[in-house]
Amino acid sequence: DPDAEEELPKKAIEAVTVTKSLPELLGIDSDMVFTDEEDVQTWTSPTDDSIYVRIDRSDAYETMYESVKPWDETQPELSIAELEDNAKQFLELVVGEIHTKFELEEQLEEDEPELTEEELAYFREMEEAMAEEDEFDDDFDDEEDNDFEPFRTFSFLRTVQGIPVDEYNIHVDIGTFTGHIKDCTVTRVNEAVIENFS
Repeated sequence: DPDAEEELPKKAIEAVTVTKSLPELLGIDSDMVFTDEEDVQTWTSPTDDSIYVRIDRSDAYETMYESVKPWDETQPELSIAELEDNAKQFLELVVGEIHTKFELEEQLEEDEPELTEEELAYFREMEEAMAEEDEFDDDFDDEEDNDFEPFRTFSFLRTVQGIPVDEYNIHVDIGTFTGHIKDCTVTRVNEAVIENFS
């Protein structure tokens, strides 16, 4: 099927040694203000409401993790190995025994795409337009910037007795500068039921 998505190679996961805490991986700082309302736990910066970490357990079938933190683009990006390790430690903390439950989709090194002349011209126009806007926005305090840290997605593919169970796959978005878990939804699985799949 020419329209089918090309499958990326998968690799087994070795047993994970946890050296970091969940607050550390999510970017929860000690001075953040904690609230817990109807199964939604939120840690918010005491000085800026746009900086927060949220764990939402209000849905009976899944838990959502979200982190919106400042990041410094002048710092070097973390390596794929460091980001992958954070993703695995995070899942080990919230799911456990992940080396027996998941395979990890391989990360492809991204080559710079070859752009056509039309595409290059379009991007140049966009950059010039944005530069002009920036001249007017110098005094504008853009709190939304916290939400736009570049990230890399690690896809953990659930298997039972070697059989893929796609509905229980987990995708973890990791900020490439902070290494924090930016976004992840973990489906709650009744292990007794899933292990009886055949």
